[in-house]
Amino acid sequence: MHKFCTEHRSLRHVLLFTENIDIICYGMYWAIFIVSVLTLKPGLIRFQLSQHMWSIVTVCLVVFQSKFHATNLLNGLFWFFFPFFLVIVNDVSAYFSGITFGKKFITAPFLALSPNKTWEGFIGAVVFTMIFSFFFPAILAQYTWFICPADGLHFWPFPPALSCTPNPVFIKTLIDFPIIGPHALYPMQLHGLAYGLFASLVAPFGGFFASAIKRAYGEGSMSLSSFCHY
Repeated sequence: MHKFCTEHRSLRHVLLFTENIDIICYGMYWAIFIVSVLTLKPGLIRFQLSQHMWSIVTVCLVVFQSKFHATNLLNGLFWFFFPFFLVIVNDVSAYFSGITFGKKFITAPFLALSPNKTWEGFIGAVVFTMIFSFFFPAILAQYTWFICPADGLHFWPFPPALSCTPNPVFIKTLIDFPIIGPHALYPMQLHGLAYGLFASLVAPFGGFFASAIKRAYGEGSMSLSSFCHY
């Protein structure tokens, strides 16, 4: 964000804030920590410490990841929407693969924390996510709104259209593959397979973590599955 503001004269008035954001956040964290310690009361210490630990977990799960959202968005909406949709496709396809084929081929439980999760659901999600991760970038690459980085921060309902020289990964290229020969593809389609593999093998564990939380605190007490998953 600081680099973006330095490159745009209209945003120079916020440079003092952006160039010191780490110091400001660090100071605020310790201020809240000191206040939290000062509010500890006998008889409530166990409860208060558990709440403090939850705050730290939330920081690790949400804030650390959100720190990079601004960079992703300013580099182009593609870098936000594509990974986001991969997780959605993985989650949805795991559900439908599970209810359709679950425990029909593999009877062994997939995970003790989530007895409803099946190997068929997990494997089916991998297959559908990989297919989606290959074809979806080719669709998004055709729209400048997705692949062009931001050239300003606009607060009007209809900002001017984006235009840019596309990143080479969004330019169709003739790629020579072993055995099958040359094919014209967007290089991002091949990169997308790596994203799809990550979304298939890593992202589901956010849901498993949410299942552990629900079992620890009661099935109906929390609805954090999507929150942790994304």
